[in-house]
Amino acid sequence: CVHTELQLTLAGLGRRSLTITENMTHSEVLVNAYPKLAKICGGWLLHKCSGEGGQRKLIVIPPDPDGYNGQQLKTVSSNGKCTMYVVPLQEQIDTTPLPPDAREFEKMPKAQCTLCSQMVPLQCLPIHIKHCKMEHVDLCASKTVCFALLVHFMFHICLFLLQSSGEILNWISSNVDQNNTFSICVSRNDIFNRGMQQWQRQKKSSPKGRLKVTFLEFLTEMIAEIETRLFIDGVDKKGKNPVYCLNSLDRNYFRSAGEIMAVSLAQGGPPPVFLREWCFQYLCSGDYDSIQVTTSDVTDLEFSLLIEKVNSTDDMSELTDEILSCGYTGKVSADMKSNIIRAIVLHSTMRVVPVLDQLRKGLQLCDLPKVMEMHPDLCLPLFVPGENDDRVDAAFILENCHPVLSDKGSVKYTKEVNVMNFFQNFLQEVEDCGEAEQMTTGKVMQWMTGQRHKPILPSDQKDFNITVKFNHDCDTNHTVCFPTVSACTRTITFPTAHLKTLNEFKNIMGIAMKYGESFDNVYMYLMGKAC
Repeated sequence: CVHTELQLTLAGLGRRSLTITENMTHSEVLVNAYPKLAKICGGWLLHKCSGEGGQRKLIVIPPDPDGYNGQQLKTVSSNGKCTMYVVPLQEQIDTTPLPPDAREFEKMPKAQCTLCSQMVPLQCLPIHIKHCKMEHVDLCASKTVCFALLVHFMFHICLFLLQSSGEILNWISSNVDQNNTFSICVSRNDIFNRGMQQWQRQKKSSPKGRLKVTFLEFLTEMIAEIETRLFIDGVDKKGKNPVYCLNSLDRNYFRSAGEIMAVSLAQGGPPPVFLREWCFQYLCSGDYDSIQVTTSDVTDLEFSLLIEKVNSTDDMSELTDEILSCGYTGKVSADMKSNIIRAIVLHSTMRVVPVLDQLRKGLQLCDLPKVMEMHPDLCLPLFVPGENDDRVDAAFILENCHPVLSDKGSVKYTKEVNVMNFFQNFLQEVEDCGEAEQMTTGKVMQWMTGQRHKPILPSDQKDFNITVKFNHDCDTNHTVCFPTVSACTRTITFPTAHLKTLNEFKNIMGIAMKYGESFDNVYMYLMGKAC
């Protein structure tokens, strides 16, 4: 993580290239390079990476009876060809930033800042220069103050170096407090109201900790409910504005919604890709004066109709009260149409600014507004609908399915291939006409895996797959046998004895999808239809 590397570097604990002689003793191996190790009371051990590329596991390097020595380390490091890591055993190393003249920085290359004449380590210089220019601070007389400014903004270097949406999501994820848990216990019934209540009720833990819920789909369902309950779409389908609802504002629902959005982005949930661009721009800057809004940004039906009426008539006498209620104070006449419409647009959008302010406070949970302001272009696809439809489709599900097939040419193999063909036909039919029946390929994937969105975290994208198994030993004496799913392991098992035709497959999948959302519904259906 760039953020962690910077923190360690400023604390004098960053990467080092050392010259190790064979006669070095345990106390001399690293203490000269890392003076802080001499003060650790709990001891430390060295580790090295195993395997090739990607996220590799660290394995411990066991010390000799007299501790580590130069000869041993030259051997285990292949004569210096691999990187070793220092891991404290009982005590956490102090990562407080050191002053620029500290002993740990003696050999580190430095350069002079032309604005303040301060000699700064090269690793820290880009962000130092950036903030010297931004703040116009003359710090020539005080090296201590200059470095304090650098420390105050040190985490900004990670934001400065981010180059893709994936890196931004990794940065957001690094803010999750892995040592604490934020527990939510909710039912699927009325998830929005109960989810908001339980979210706000947690007093002993912060939503910045790891989210723990009683069912996997919490973030998927809550983001969908937040979009439906708290935002309203325009006719152009290019994003939604917040609903003007003072009750929701008073209950701090929008702040909780912002926190849920931040947690969803940080912990692999669906991104809130439903905001209008002007709303996103305001969340980035918090400055309404720099935002440009037009009639297309009016999503409230009442004001959209009023704009249409103003546009279509020259006699506005019957519209006077409605126009004046929007804050327009000029002459109400046909020659003032543009000014009247502008007033309606401003009234419709400006009245939700307090709502956006509350939403922005919620997003601050993971310092999102800061990264959004620094990298608006990279963050835009996470909040605003684009030209590319990134919804789950049949092809995505099938490409990520990994069937566990029997020996090729066997009877079981033939049945399994037929079931996979049925599954493909079913998904493609849902994709083509499922909307009319309130079924989508995203909901099919949610039923199987717990999420209806494509993975957004780079680590999740790499590891995402759906395992397909087949049960050939099912007893056919009962009338119905559903496919079984394990959302935690993303595994689905098809009973081949009950899926001999495409119609049988579609019927059983339809029933499973319809009644599988509630345990009570499944139980009642099985009691009435199956033995």
